[in-house]
Amino acid sequence: MAKVLVVGLGYVGLMSSIGLAKLGHSVTGIDINPSRVSTLKGGSIPFHEPALKELLDELMQGGAVSWVENYEELTDGDFDLAFVCVATPSGPSGSADTSMVEDAVIRLKGLLRKGSVIVIRSTVPVGTSLRYLPLLEPQDIQLAFNPEFLSEGTAVKDFFNPERIVVGAEEASTAARVLTLYEGLDAPTVVCDLTSAETVKHASNSFLALRLSFVNELAMLCKAVGANYSDVSKGMGLDSRIGMQFLNPGPGWGGSCFPKDTLELVATARKLGSPMTTIEAAVTSNQLHMANSLRLVSSALGGNFAGKVIAVWGLSFKAGTDDIRESPAVAMAEDLVRQGAIVKSYDPMAKAPASLALHQKESAIEACANANALLVLADWPEFSNLSAKQVREAMEPDAHIFDFRSALDEVSWKLNFNNFWRISS
Repeated sequence: MAKVLVVGLGYVGLMSSIGLAKLGHSVTGIDINPSRVSTLKGGSIPFHEPALKELLDELMQGGAVSWVENYEELTDGDFDLAFVCVATPSGPSGSADTSMVEDAVIRLKGLLRKGSVIVIRSTVPVGTSLRYLPLLEPQDIQLAFNPEFLSEGTAVKDFFNPERIVVGAEEASTAARVLTLYEGLDAPTVVCDLTSAETVKHASNSFLALRLSFVNELAMLCKAVGANYSDVSKGMGLDSRIGMQFLNPGPGWGGSCFPKDTLELVATARKLGSPMTTIEAAVTSNQLHMANSLRLVSSALGGNFAGKVIAVWGLSFKAGTDDIRESPAVAMAEDLVRQGAIVKSYDPMAKAPASLALHQKESAIEACANANALLVLADWPEFSNLSAKQVREAMEPDAHIFDFRSALDEVSWKLNFNNFWRISS
């Protein structure tokens, strides 16, 4: 059993804290946000993530995990490893702001004992970790980079059933110490240098974003030529070189990782004179896809949104989370409002930002009242279970349905709506 400190209790830090504690380690989590620490001490989770609350309850009863809000509460530095899981937001140029990571490393340098390991888990620009090595040499503290591959909505499953565990370090012995934390998990391991591990993280997210941009463009092309995208994607996905995952089209990609990580990789590559033009194109494609999707809706409604009532189902960037960061649904709702639409939204978990002038309703049916169009922008399971007949009765007689997530049963909805559009048909 190792004694572990986790700095930063956002999505990655909290899941890492709870996951490591469940694996048998003694974990202390620290966050400068007093409200977040208070929430955790009270046994609650500050965001929606299935199965995480139950796991927290179990661990707090056993005393395997504890929470503090400042370094002064850490009476000693007797930790074997310290994970840095703080935010690295994008700056104006697209490059990530690593000031919080650096601050954490400097604080830990003065706290930890000799021989301990600082493990950076925050997503940082390629080459960042190497800059910290000289800071740690006098204290004989080791440094590793251990990227996370957690998906919001399935984080608990992802942590305990990883497809791979990647550890970057300049010394094999340092990587080995990090890997011992994950003993008991059945997954391939990749041990490499610091810079390679950082690149794995950015490359993985950027490749998936590139794939999604291609899928969304292909789905729109299929609509234009009269091909059935479901059949096309199945024919593609059965090729083992392609596979079936990440072939579902949608209104665009977003969230806390893909937009930030693609912009960071683009900025780094440009700075080094080795541009990633494919990723630049994926970012541009994603923005155009959202704009083109709204133009399609506008065309169906007579060419403009002024005074039109638009129902929006889903605000989170995908189902299974309450996260609205870089959400395509929120971006499209903002655009609708700017163009004069009256937007009524519903999401089972997510709340609209206070700055967005839309009407958030308590139910999906309520959001559809007197609406000229419904945009399905997240595939929450409850949407597929709603009665098309009941929705039709709530909306205007000639209402249009735009199922951007392929969440609705096409047959039953077409029976109730003359104007039904589904991106994957």
